[in-house]
Amino acid sequence: MSDDKITISMDEVSHATPVPGATVPPTFTSGYVPPESDPDVKPKRTGLFVGIGIAAVALLCIIGIGIMALWSDKPDGDGIKTFSSKERTVSDYRAEKIQRAQAELSKPDSKWKKLIEDAHLTVTVKSTRIVRCDVKTVDGSDKAGKDNSNIDKVSMVIRFNWQGQVFGPGFSDLRIEYDGQNDKVLTSKIVETSARITIDDDLLWNLGCAICTALAL
Repeated sequence: MSDDKITISMDEVSHATPVPGATVPPTFTSGYVPPESDPDVKPKRTGLFVGIGIAAVALLCIIGIGIMALWSDKPDGDGIKTFSSKERTVSDYRAEKIQRAQAELSKPDSKWKKLIEDAHLTVTVKSTRIVRCDVKTVDGSDKAGKDNSNIDKVSMVIRFNWQGQVFGPGFSDLRIEYDGQNDKVLTSKIVETSARITIDDDLLWNLGCAICTALAL
């Protein structure tokens, strides 16, 4: 056998006639696959987008819950803070009623102060404050219940400090009692006063009704 080397060009190989029964070697191409055609890249990218979408939805849900929580405890049109009925406690209920009463009493033309002046004839109310506000529930718990359904009785005492035209400064404590289960006023009367004159029980009763209505008891 001769040791001479035989050189065959690629062009000759490509045009060679296949020998019957011979195995044709595979044609090799570059091992690099562009990302857009790589089957392993697309699922990873899709999975990433799905993950981002789920995270975004979860974040929106958290924000929505937070907004609802803030909305349930937001002040109403009068600046009074209200609470969702589901979580409303007696303390929440009491605080709201006191705040509503103070808002009404702070008005320069408050009808409540005018009615007290009319009841004593010769006094001018100078200031007011809530002495106490007691709330009793049906089951004895600290829950006000849905739509305040667990509120049994409410008792509030309001002090009116006045200046008398004849006898100088003084005060009057008005107590109102409300029946939450039957939606009616039980008591509206002056329980303590330094005034010498108090007239018209009907006037005081009307005052109690006006207070209960304004406080949305």
